[in-house]
Amino acid sequence: KKGDIYYSFVSKEINEQKYPEIQRTYVKLSEGFFTGGNLALVNPVTIKRNLKEFTKVTSLRKKPLHICSLLGWNCFFKLLVGKLTINEIENRINRMFSFKAVGIISPYPEVGIDVDKPSDLELAREILSK
Repeated sequence: KKGDIYYSFVSKEINEQKYPEIQRTYVKLSEGFFTGGNLALVNPVTIKRNLKEFTKVTSLRKKPLHICSLLGWNCFFKLLVGKLTINEIENRINRMFSFKAVGIISPYPEVGIDVDKPSDLELAREILSK
């Protein structure tokens, strides 16, 4: 799919299979349980045009319910009951903003590893040293 922003999702199953010691925030989507990936590909023009929105979403990155509430009540309630799809998230973002969003389910759990805690940084260094 062609897009202005590509955002990665990592399944709980793949993440916990390879890195069971990592604590992540998961949400139940229609496609399964996912954590946000720490990898996005973004057209720089898209960031410039939507800086306020990107700043807000970034500040809420550990609060998926808050982020979803920005997409409206329909998306919020569907997320609460585990019926929200990645396609619905893409479509809602595409209607709300001046860019096209594409969600990608990554088979690589490393994409979901943060480095904001010493233990996570240690794990990232261990992975990268191999």
